Amino acid sequence: MLDEDATWDVESADSVRALYVVGPDRRVKLAMFYPNTTGRNIDEILRVVDSLQLTYRLNVSTPVDWQVNARLTQLI
Repeated sequence: MLDEDATWDVESADSVRALYVVGPDRRVKLAMFYPNTTGRNIDEILRVVDSLQLTYRLNVSTPVDWQVNARLTQLI
Protein backbone atom coordinates (compact mmCIF):
# COMPACT_ATOMS: atom_id res chain seq x y z
CA MET A 1 0.00 0.00 0.00
CA LEU A 2 2.03 2.81 -1.33
CA ASP A 3 0.76 6.34 -1.24
CA GLU A 4 -0.26 7.24 -4.79
CA ASP A 5 0.66 10.87 -4.13
CA ALA A 6 4.15 10.00 -2.89
CA THR A 7 7.15 11.01 -4.93
CA TRP A 8 8.93 8.07 -6.53
CA ASP A 9 12.56 8.44 -5.69
CA VAL A 10 14.98 6.15 -3.89
CA GLU A 11 14.99 8.13 -0.65
CA SER A 12 11.22 8.11 -0.17
CA ALA A 13 10.41 4.64 -1.55
CA ASP A 14 8.74 2.18 0.82
CA SER A 15 8.38 -1.52 0.35
CA VAL A 16 5.37 -3.73 0.97
CA ARG A 17 5.15 -7.35 2.05
CA ALA A 18 3.56 -9.58 -0.55
CA LEU A 19 2.31 -13.16 -0.52
CA TYR A 20 1.43 -15.04 -3.70
CA VAL A 21 -0.12 -18.50 -3.98
CA VAL A 22 0.30 -20.09 -7.40
CA GLY A 23 -1.90 -23.04 -8.40
CA PRO A 24 -0.93 -26.21 -10.23
CA ASP A 25 -2.11 -24.54 -13.45
CA ARG A 26 0.61 -21.90 -12.84
CA ARG A 27 -1.94 -19.13 -12.30
CA VAL A 28 -1.97 -16.81 -9.32
CA LYS A 29 -4.77 -17.94 -6.99
CA LEU A 30 -4.10 -15.45 -4.20
CA ALA A 31 -2.20 -12.20 -3.81
CA MET A 32 -2.04 -10.45 -0.44
CA PHE A 33 -0.19 -7.19 0.16
CA TYR A 34 0.64 -5.66 3.53
CA PRO A 35 2.35 -2.39 4.41
CA ASN A 36 5.49 -2.81 6.51
CA THR A 37 3.60 -1.51 9.53
CA THR A 38 1.09 -4.38 9.44
CA GLY A 39 1.93 -7.88 10.61
CA ARG A 40 0.76 -11.01 8.84
CA ASN A 41 -1.48 -13.61 10.45
CA ILE A 42 -0.17 -17.09 9.61
CA ASP A 43 -3.45 -18.68 10.72
CA GLU A 44 -5.34 -16.64 8.11
CA ILE A 45 -2.83 -17.56 5.42
CA LEU A 46 -3.14 -21.28 6.26
CA ARG A 47 -6.96 -20.99 6.33
CA VAL A 48 -6.94 -19.49 2.85
CA VAL A 49 -4.54 -22.16 1.53
CA ASP A 50 -6.80 -24.88 3.00
CA SER A 51 -9.78 -23.26 1.27
CA LEU A 52 -7.96 -23.02 -2.05
CA GLN A 53 -6.94 -26.68 -1.90
CA LEU A 54 -10.44 -27.82 -0.97
CA THR A 55 -12.22 -25.77 -3.62
CA TYR A 56 -9.72 -26.96 -6.23
CA ARG A 57 -10.64 -30.60 -5.50
CA LEU A 58 -14.40 -30.22 -4.96
CA ASN A 59 -17.16 -28.18 -6.57
CA VAL A 60 -17.69 -26.03 -3.45
CA SER A 61 -17.01 -22.56 -2.14
CA THR A 62 -16.07 -21.54 1.36
CA PRO A 63 -18.03 -18.77 3.11
CA VAL A 64 -16.58 -15.85 5.01
CA ASP A 65 -14.59 -16.86 8.11
CA TRP A 66 -14.71 -20.53 7.01
CA GLN A 67 -12.68 -22.95 9.12
CA VAL A 68 -11.55 -26.52 8.36
CA ASN A 69 -14.41 -29.04 8.87
CA ALA A 70 -17.06 -26.28 8.74
CA ARG A 71 -20.02 -26.34 6.37
CA LEU A 72 -19.44 -25.60 2.70
CA THR A 73 -21.51 -24.10 -0.08
CA GLN A 74 -22.21 -26.39 -3.05
CA LEU A 75 -21.66 -24.74 -6.42
CA ILE A 76 -24.09 -25.48 -9.21
